[in-house]
Amino acid sequence: MPERYFHTALIAQKVSGEAPARQITPADWYRIGSLVWINHGSALLVEGQRDPNAEHQIWKVSYSEGRAERITADLNSYFGLSVTNDSKLLIALRRESLWQIFVLQTGSTNPEGSIQQVTGAGPSADGADGLAFSGDGRLVFSSNASGMNELWIMDADGSHKEQITKNDARNFRPSLSRDGRILVCSSTRGGGHDIWRMSSDGTNARQLTRSGADSQATVSPDGTWIAYMSMGEGRRWLRRIDIDGNHQMNLSDKPMLPEAPVISPDGRRIAFLTYDPAEHSDQIEVIPSGGGEPIKTASVPGICSLQWTPAGDEVAYVRGENGAQNIWAVPLTHGVARQVTHFRQGVIHRFAWSRSGKQLAIVRRSSTGDAVLIRPLR
Repeated sequence: MPERYFHTALIAQKVSGEAPARQITPADWYRIGSLVWINHGSALLVEGQRDPNAEHQIWKVSYSEGRAERITADLNSYFGLSVTNDSKLLIALRRESLWQIFVLQTGSTNPEGSIQQVTGAGPSADGADGLAFSGDGRLVFSSNASGMNELWIMDADGSHKEQITKNDARNFRPSLSRDGRILVCSSTRGGGHDIWRMSSDGTNARQLTRSGADSQATVSPDGTWIAYMSMGEGRRWLRRIDIDGNHQMNLSDKPMLPEAPVISPDGRRIAFLTYDPAEHSDQIEVIPSGGGEPIKTASVPGICSLQWTPAGDEVAYVRGENGAQNIWAVPLTHGVARQVTHFRQGVIHRFAWSRSGKQLAIVRRSSTGDAVLIRPLR
């Protein structure tokens, strides 16, 4: 099996420090959140993710064997675990997320007033793991509607929806060449997380990387090369590979944050997210497409989706302010960031412009939460 790029594990250490720390589980978790001991210290309950963008589920982990047994298996997320002294009752915070895709017309006098809902609110996470316009103005997006995270395509008004990938694997972060002929995505169909290319209808699929640790791919506008994130030596590296799978190379010595890099419309620059320890902030960094010194750096309020504006002279990102999230854009030259959208409420999870720049697709997420009692614990 290819190496997975998740490196989170449970570690136990005696309070006295007399013995070395002991690893309880394999380091193959994407994230582990809150945890509690149960059954007099013979096991733990944890909430966490085995895969990126999966829901936070509750697991029981035996201390002696490190075997993980799933307690919950649904489309909700669970946080903040607390257990009674007799280990028979568990209280957790349950969050349900509903996802929708909207499209607005950027050329109207009131773009926000022209917004059109193109998918209904639901738990299938439409667009949560990727969204892109095709060359003919259709939308390619990720969705769990089939029971597995696959790629779908539909008209920009939500009609003529059809599934592109059908391989019982996770397929996410779609990216298309300017002519729409080449579709690139991250996929687990080869056993690990790797980069695949295919035709826009999902046919002629070909695996390009085989490390099991590559994801977040973006294809160049001319369809000749790909920028992506690769995990190696415990770090996330920005890498480049030719469209035929040859000539892999590192582009930056700065570790990436887990969000897809984006290539400028002319193919000459790449923008990606990194962390600056000196500034204690996440940053957008723009470099030449062949690697080299930064052309532009700009601080952002946290990990967020990136896109180039249609003109290619600004990098857009999501920023929250006054209880609402909006799209902002920072120029490559001198100047301050400008606000692109002016919504008064709502969360923007992902966005994409059409090739003409006349349409802007937005993925929104709404969440509800409550405390739940789970019993009995085995």
